[in-house]
Amino acid sequence: EDLEALVNEQQERIEELETRKDLDIVSVAERIDRIRELIDRGDYYEAKQLSIETADIAGVSGDEVDGWSFFRRGLQAEAKRRREKAVDLFEKAEERVESSIIRPRLYYGWARALRRLDRDDRAIELYARLCREFPTQHLCDDARFHTGRLHQFHNDHAAAREAFIELVGLH
Repeated sequence: EDLEALVNEQQERIEELETRKDLDIVSVAERIDRIRELIDRGDYYEAKQLSIETADIAGVSGDEVDGWSFFRRGLQAEAKRRREKAVDLFEKAEERVESSIIRPRLYYGWARALRRLDRDDRAIELYARLCREFPTQHLCDDARFHTGRLHQFHNDHAAAREAFIELVGLH
């Protein structure tokens, strides 16, 4: 907990410095990941504020901003275990989000909600889409791992092995 408190304190100091000096020290991707962390902690208001600031920094507007909002609200619904609502919000986000920063995170969150609703085939499709469209994105490895685990769960050991081989880079 002490380490988490220190990290949060440092993050707040960086954000304060950015605001005061009109700087962009933390990347948009890092900010999006921070939004997820805030939501996981239940800090929904802070997540919303950071989402608004990040969209402004990234220069997005119109439908894209709506998409970011749907994405954030989908993460929030998932955190509250309102998974049907989360899936609905992620679907709406996908229609509007163009950002290559948000899209892989959208697919990942959406797949997570689907997994928890036992819609494993659709989750696997989204994980595959994430890795196909964003093969160097750090979430791709996690997606391959979860794909392998889902295949194991369904006793499709050949497909599980393939996912794990891709994960360790033997292909």
